[in-house]
Formats: sequence, C-alpha cells, structure tokens
Amino acid sequence: MTVFLRSKTLWPFKHNDAYWDDVELVAKGGEEPEVHLSHEPANPKVGDVVTIEARSLTALSDVLIVVRQPTGAELPRTEVVAGRDGDWYAWTYTTSPLSEVGTHEIMFSAAGDVEATATFDCAPGAPPPRGLPRAQYERTYVLLPPDADAAWALAVVDGVWDRHRYTIGSSADDAGIGDLDARRVIAVNPGKWPSDLRAFFKEYYPGVEYVAIEAETPDELTQKLKQL
Repeated sequence: MTVFLRSKTLWPFKHNDAYWDDVELVAKGGEEPEVHLSHEPANPKVGDVVTIEARSLTALSDVLIVVRQPTGAELPRTEVVAGRDGDWYAWTYTTSPLSEVGTHEIMFSAAGDVEATATFDCAPGAPPPRGLPRAQYERTYVLLPPDADAAWALAVVDGVWDRHRYTIGSSADDAGIGDLDARRVIAVNPGKWPSDLRAFFKEYYPGVEYVAIEAETPDELTQKLKQL
C-alpha cells in the first residue's frame, strides 16, 4: 500500500519542506474477521478430554486459546495446532482431563484484537461400578441348605477351613454373586432347597462351577469335604 500526503503552503517558495507530526493511518469500514468455536464431545463429563476447534475464513496470527474453569482457574495451556480445511483456516486445542463440574469458558484471541468466546458445561463423571473386586481371586462358597444349624456350619469349618478358607453361608445369591473369573459353589444337600439350585445358578449367575454334596450328618459332611 502506498500513501500520498499532500499539502498547500500559505507562502509558497521554489523549494518547500513539509512535516507531519503523529500521523496515523486508520482503516475504516473493514469487517472484523469472524471466528467460529466448537468443541467435542458435545456433552463432556469430568475426566473427559475436550478438543476445541476455531475456524475462520481469514488467516490469523498469534492465535491463543484459553479455557477457564468454573472456579476461574485456567486449564494448563497446550499447543494450538493450525491447519486448513478448504477455504477455512482452523486452529485446534486439546484440553487436559476436565476436573470441575459446571460452565467452562473458551476464550480465543489473535493479532489485531480479534476475539471470540464460547462456553460448554461439564457434567459429573459416571460413578465407578460397585462390587468389583480389588483384584481377581478364586472363590469357593460352601452353600448350606435353609434348615442347616450351627452344627453343619462347624462341620464345614472342620472340613475345609484350615486348608482352604472357603466361604461358608446359606444364601444362594451370595454364593453366585461377584465379577470373578473363578466362582465355585459347593451345594450341601441341594434337594432341601425349594427349587433346582443348578438351574438357579445357570440362569442368574452363569459361569458358576456347581458341585453338589449329599450328607446325612454333619460328620459325614466333614469327611466328604476333606476328600475334595
């Protein structure tokens, strides 16, 4: 661009020098570049990483993208990656994992006082599933029938406790539940249950290894458990 400055002197001579102080060239009537902001995922949760994209039909320099959390603190700044998509100029910014619930503000700036803002809401993360084992282990549950008294429970202790530390109880659900790779149920006198125990575990707790033991007395149960 070439700018010509012209003047007219009050007392012209053959040679005249002209000076201007604090000259400023101001562009008028131009439109400010338009910037479109978007983010993915559309509905982030705590722990998610959000990718923010800024797009403009104007080439911009010194691009900066900042995300302010609900508490006012900024997320750690990372590199803004520039690219092209046809006629569009694009700048991408990826956040660190979100840690606050609420409205986050996206602030875009570039040279020439170009600015744009947008917001997105962060929802709480999904709670961890309950009941998962801390670590995988093999569990054997000695399931006593509904009418078994303490003598039968003591018979199980005498038969397997010192060697195996098997779990002892009288709940079929307790025996089958658990996200374990190895679950074994030793059902004592299963015929005393009101329904078919083998079918029960197959339907409601698939994957359980089912073993049935018949014993007339607690002493007989102790001996049979020792033989397992």
